[in-house]
Amino acid sequence: MLDRYAKAVEQLADDKVTIRLGGVYVLAALAEDWRARDNYRQQQVCVDMLCSYLRSAEYKVVDGETALAEAYTQVDWDKLKKDQPVRKAALECLSEIKRREVEGPEGVLARGVGELRKFAYGSLGISPPPPLRMDLQGIQLVGLDLRHARLTYLHLENAKLMSADLTRADLTSAKLNHAALNGATLTDTNLTRTDLSDASIINCSLKGAYIIGTKLANATITPPYVDGNGSMDGAFIIGVDLAAAFRIDGTGSSVIIDEETLDSARNYMDGGEGQSIRRRTLDADDPDDLARVRNLLAAAGLGEKSDGDLWRAKKLTISLPERDTAAGREVMQCNGSKFVDSL
Repeated sequence: MLDRYAKAVEQLADDKVTIRLGGVYVLAALAEDWRARDNYRQQQVCVDMLCSYLRSAEYKVVDGETALAEAYTQVDWDKLKKDQPVRKAALECLSEIKRREVEGPEGVLARGVGELRKFAYGSLGISPPPPLRMDLQGIQLVGLDLRHARLTYLHLENAKLMSADLTRADLTSAKLNHAALNGATLTDTNLTRTDLSDASIINCSLKGAYIIGTKLANATITPPYVDGNGSMDGAFIIGVDLAAAFRIDGTGSSVIIDEETLDSARNYMDGGEGQSIRRRTLDADDPDDLARVRNLLAAAGLGEKSDGDLWRAKKLTISLPERDTAAGREVMQCNGSKFVDSL
């Protein structure tokens, strides 16, 4: 197995994309093989190599010297984009490894082995394996095509995802604290239980996004600069503390929301031009739609909500305050004007 590891590392350094892809998949398979043998140290070695590859980025040569950490603008974005199939595969492989660690193995036999291990840990005093470390902080994913990517449970703190295409990507339970997603495409993106604390999501559309149990503490969300109307059309906004955001602006029709989320920022949500929000209950409109929402809530671990607490807003406008904590002031945007109030 050590020979397989050495060969995989060699493949990662190859000039051909297909060869590098092969190296990623070999390392991911090796990581699972080592875990099956309870050799968590070697599994961590494989994971560390994949993380190291993702943290690496080629820099342009300036005056004969390679631009380093502080020369952010000197990253060779063209080469990074050409490598996107490999990076996407590495991210998805790491996500699957982490998912199995958190959720347990699939299949009847695999689950049976997993249950035996849990019994051994609890009843026989055997120490459980240490949690996997995945150091992906600050990785460069600018402008990459990550459509339909499964990135669940990944720790992507401080990641650079500006202008990345995350259409229909699954970021369930991922950590994106302080991440930069300015200009990213988040259409139909699954942000269930995603931690977006302190994240910058400026000039982004969240049409059809699943914003369920999402953490938005001090996050900034604004719609696209061009044609930002309906930036949240068809979104699911459930179990979210909107008032915790630093700033969040958006409009949408047929937004599915719950009363608790509305209450969290009632002063900043209306039906457009200061009108009351128009809404209708889900079950009166489509029983299958209500069942779908309940399945989403169950998957998010948010528990039961009454039928009257879940409804569809026919027109929703959100404009939360932009807080200037350094100056001790709060700036509220309303109909394009700014009003400054003391905190």
